[in-house]
Amino acid sequence: MANFSIIALKVLQGNSPNIQKILKEGWYLFNQSYIVENDVLKKNENYPLKDDFFSKNISISAIVGKNGSGKSALIDIVLRMINNLAYRFLLNDTSASLNWIKGIRAELYFKIDDILYQVQQTEDEEGSILPQKYINNEWIPLEDEEKLGEYFYYTILMNYSLYALNTLEYKEEWEGETEDTCWLKGLFHKNDGYQTPAVLNPMRTKGDININRENGLAKDRLISLFFNDDKNKNKNFTDINENYTVHSLNITLDKDSVEKKYNEIIQEWKKEWKKEYKEKYKEDFFDKLKEYIKKKWSEIRDFELNDNNEEYNTALLYLVYKTITIAQKYNHILNHSNCLNIKNSKVWDNDRYLEIDSFIKEINSDKSHIAFKIRQTIAFIKHKHTKAKNYTIEEFASSIKDIDIKEEWNYIDMIPCPIFRTKILLNEKNKNEPFPWERISSGEHQLIYMVSSILYHIRNLNSIIKGQRVEYKYICIILDEIELYFHPEYQRQFINNLINCIKNMKFQHIEGKILLQLPIRHLFYLIFQNVMFFF
Repeated sequence: MANFSIIALKVLQGNSPNIQKILKEGWYLFNQSYIVENDVLKKNENYPLKDDFFSKNISISAIVGKNGSGKSALIDIVLRMINNLAYRFLLNDTSASLNWIKGIRAELYFKIDDILYQVQQTEDEEGSILPQKYINNEWIPLEDEEKLGEYFYYTILMNYSLYALNTLEYKEEWEGETEDTCWLKGLFHKNDGYQTPAVLNPMRTKGDININRENGLAKDRLISLFFNDDKNKNKNFTDINENYTVHSLNITLDKDSVEKKYNEIIQEWKKEWKKEYKEKYKEDFFDKLKEYIKKKWSEIRDFELNDNNEEYNTALLYLVYKTITIAQKYNHILNHSNCLNIKNSKVWDNDRYLEIDSFIKEINSDKSHIAFKIRQTIAFIKHKHTKAKNYTIEEFASSIKDIDIKEEWNYIDMIPCPIFRTKILLNEKNKNEPFPWERISSGEHQLIYMVSSILYHIRNLNSIIKGQRVEYKYICIILDEIELYFHPEYQRQFINNLINCIKNMKFQHIEGKILLQLPIRHLFYLIFQNVMFFF
C-alpha cells in the first residue's frame, strides 16, 4: 500500500520578515520517522511505531506549540510554496488567477512510497521553485507537469478563525494596489476544477466570511453526499455523527417565493427608468425580455420550452430571475453584464440583444460560485430528477442513477434546485422519531458541516476523468486552529466520524493513504486511503 507523509519544512536564510515572522531558521520536523544529522534528513531506523500501531492504515502523531509559537506561520509557508509550484507548472493550463510570491526561502520534504521528495524555493525569479526526488543518493529534478499528481499532493485547508487568512493582513505580498494581486485571493477565488493543488475553506473576501452563504453551501454539500450512483457504490453518508442519522428529505415547491423575487426585480427596474423610457417601452417589454432569456438558455443548453409542468415553469422563471440578478450583482466581474443593468436602459436594439446572448454564454461557461444556482436549475430543467415530495434517503440517492454525472455535472449540481425548499429530517439513533435538522446545536452543525465539506472535496478530486486533468493521488487535510471551535470530545467525534465516512468511499485515483494535520498542541497524523490530515 502506498505510503505518504509530510516529513519536514526547512526554513532557510533570507526569507522576507513578513513570511518568516516568529520562525527561526532551521528544521521543523512533522514526525519522528526521519531525523536530522549534519543538516541532512535521514530515515530514523529506530522509529518505534509500527504501521498498524493505532489501527490498520491509521497513524497518529503530534505538534506542540503555544499560541503565537508559529504553527500557522509554518502552514502559510507551505501554502506559499504550493501556490508557486502551481504557478510554475499549471498557470497556463488552469483558469485560476495565481500570483507568484517573492521572498520565500524554504524546503518542503514529503514521502511517497518510501521515496523522499523535496520542493525548494531559494530565488525570487518567477518559476524558480524546484521539485525533486531523492534516488540513489542524489536529487533528481522533476520537470513533467503532467505527472504532478503522481509526485505531489492536494491540500484542503480548513480554518474558521475570524482573524486568519485575511488578504488585508498580507499587503506586503500584494503585487499591486488591489486585493486581486494577493496570492491568497487566487487560492480562495478559483474555479480550475481542482488543478491548483490547494483549496481554502471557508471562502473569505477581504477577510470576511459570509456566514449565511457558507451555511447554505455546507448544507448543499451535505445533501450532495447522499447521492449514490450505480457506477460508484459508496455507502450513503447518512450517519452524520455518533448520535444522529439522516431519516429523510422533505422537498416542497416554493413557487410564490420565486414569483415574488422576479416581480420585485422587475418593479425595481421600472422605477429606475425615466419617464421617456416608460413611454417608449410598453408593459409587455419585460414579458418579451423574459421569453428571450428563456429562449437563449434553451438554445445553449438544449432543452424544450413547451412543458406545462408547474415545477418546470417555476424553474424557467427562476432561471430568468437569476440571470438578471447575476448581471446586476457581478457587473464589475463579468464582461457582458451591463446588457442587463437596470441603469443602462438607453438603447434596446439588436446589438443589445446580441450582448445578452454573449452574457448568457459567459454564465454558462462559468464554473465558480457565481453560476452555482444556475447550474442546479438547468440540471433540474434537463433531467427533472427532483420532485416536490418526501424522499427516503434511499429514494433520493437513486434519483440520479440514470444520469451520467461525470460527463457534465458535479454531484452538488444535482441537489434540489432553488425553486424547492429542502428540509433534512434526522433520527436519533435507535429511535424512529424524525425531527428537523435545525434542532441540533450550533456545535453539531459545525462538526457535520466540516466533515461534509472535506468529503465533498475528496469526492470531487476522485471524480476527475482520467487523462483530462491532473489526478492527485494524495490529499493533505489541514485543520488549523481547530481548538477554537471544537472542544476535545468534539475533536474525537470529528476524527471518528471522518474516518468512518472515508472508509465508505470507493477511491479510483486516491489509492493509498490520507494525512490529517491539526496544529493544536501536538502534531499528529491520521493516515488512511492516500489522504493526509494535519491537525
